[in-house]
Amino acid sequence: MILVLAGTAEGRAVASALAAEGADAMASLAGVTRAPLRPEGRLRIGGFGGDAGFRSFLRDHAVRAVLDATHPFAARVSARTARICAEMALPHAILNRPVWQPGPGDRWSGVASPEALEGVIPAEARVFLAVGRQDLPRYAALRRNPVVIRAIEPFAAPGFPRAEMLTSRPPWEVAEDLALLRDRRIDWIVTKNAGGQGASAKLEAARILGLPVAMIARPPDLYGAVASVDDSAARAVPGVTDVIVMNELGGAPAFKPVGGVAVVATNTWAAMEGRRALKITWAHGENGGVSSTEDLAAMRAS
Repeated sequence: MILVLAGTAEGRAVASALAAEGADAMASLAGVTRAPLRPEGRLRIGGFGGDAGFRSFLRDHAVRAVLDATHPFAARVSARTARICAEMALPHAILNRPVWQPGPGDRWSGVASPEALEGVIPAEARVFLAVGRQDLPRYAALRRNPVVIRAIEPFAAPGFPRAEMLTSRPPWEVAEDLALLRDRRIDWIVTKNAGGQGASAKLEAARILGLPVAMIARPPDLYGAVASVDDSAARAVPGVTDVIVMNELGGAPAFKPVGGVAVVATNTWAAMEGRRALKITWAHGENGGVSSTEDLAAMRAS
């Protein structure tokens, strides 16, 4: 059986295509929302119960290959999937959609992490916080701002006393997001660089209105590495003492540590400012040139 971790529109499309071809496949959804969009074919919903539960599922269901089509920011899930598939010698592929790229007229500020928003968004700026619900507490830098949060289902946001909650499901249209930004008098947009079409309308709307966007950087591609880094601006930050590129970490082959770039500083603020100043180009690694068509062909042949 082929297991598709189908947490994205692309993952659901692959699962539905496999079902249409009569392939022995099953889609898996995490069950974060009560009424998720369902692909065609066999489906399970819910967690696996940690590492041991995932191993048991793969073994008990005679899984022959795994396609990780989870959200680009589900880094822990992707790392666990890769590690356990390697341990069990299972074919494993990642469907990773391209990041959004700024174009003419965009006013993007690249931000390394939610915690690094401190000092980027002005106090009292009205913020459209389009980041989902999973790690909302990490956006504590915005707790004093009036924020508009859009989610598929309503949820409590106790750390954001000035929050307005909107509920709707993607894909969203540009006209819809233009109206939202105008009606709520939004000054800034904060979003993750998830890529894809379903949530990109807000970026076009921001371009039309000339609004600034704080873009949370995506975690590096699994098995990727640093191609080049310009650390001159980071080293100029007061308190930064060193910048270290770590591509070859060694370790257990099944884990295959990714490595990256470390900013060494005398205090947390300097480290965060140094990281924000880095200009990194990532090499996509062994999975970078693999297409969805090739992934499907390999799984059918397995």
